[in-house]
Amino acid sequence: MRSSKLRRTSGATLALATGAAPALATVPPEADAASEATAWLDAKRSPATRRSYLGDLLDFGRWILGDRKAPVAVAVRATAAATLPQIAAYRDDSMTRHRPATTARRLAAIRAWFRFLQARQIRADNPAAFVEAPRVNLDEQKRPALELSDLRRLIEVATTGRRAKYADRNLAIVHLLGGIGLRSAELLALRPCDYDRNTQTIVVKGKRQQTRRLDLPTAAIAPLCQLADATPGDARIFAFTRERLRQLVTTWQRLAGLPQTGTHTFRRTMATLHFDHGGSAEQLRRTFGHADLRTTSRYDTRREGTAIVTI
Repeated sequence: MRSSKLRRTSGATLALATGAAPALATVPPEADAASEATAWLDAKRSPATRRSYLGDLLDFGRWILGDRKAPVAVAVRATAAATLPQIAAYRDDSMTRHRPATTARRLAAIRAWFRFLQARQIRADNPAAFVEAPRVNLDEQKRPALELSDLRRLIEVATTGRRAKYADRNLAIVHLLGGIGLRSAELLALRPCDYDRNTQTIVVKGKRQQTRRLDLPTAAIAPLCQLADATPGDARIFAFTRERLRQLVTTWQRLAGLPQTGTHTFRRTMATLHFDHGGSAEQLRRTFGHADLRTTSRYDTRREGTAIVTI
């Protein structure tokens, strides 16, 4: 029986979701489904893309099974045997739990998975192609940026009281995320060899294994130097997981009385302040490591009426 927490759709939608799956002859055995999914994911260049697609695929498969702890092979087989009514019901349920952008992204991953299964002649159809994704208003979906006063309050709560013991680490995190807009994965990949004391710059390894050299915010130099000196050999300077980083940041946000929006808020904040102070999109594109200026333009949330006067 499906958990009520997993299924919040109407009775009519639930009835649709029980539609018969394709004949088992058209779906690979569990072991083959897992290997097919591995081949599909390995074709993606970016590790972040592979993680995202796998997460979306497992969320769908486990939703079908009503078991959030279903083994990967079992969940993958469930997705390979999914029907159009099941995909539509999953979309409707996802809309009750997530933003439209999240639901649209997951449907895109499911469609890509079925295109791969078609190309491999494992499925003759792509039922996901007929399921409409929710409309996404980019302006409405943008997470709110922080103000400079918010960043100062975050720094205060992250470096005082019980967190004073980790003041250097926490201060470096805030300035690297909010000062030059590092992605969480880029921050966590930093090693002592990436820090150049002579030029006070860091080498950042971004998506598609591309590297870029960025100037350090002045306030980040001293704490990062301390951390780099204390890090042995080629170990990571920030030796914890992305989930742990997210927990740290959301804790600081909660203590500072701010929306708990995670690490990407820093990147959007940096972009907003950059544009508000007359910065160019091309300069931000290079700083953020975007391949396409159109991606950078999504961060352009400059506020009307903003005027900067140098006195």
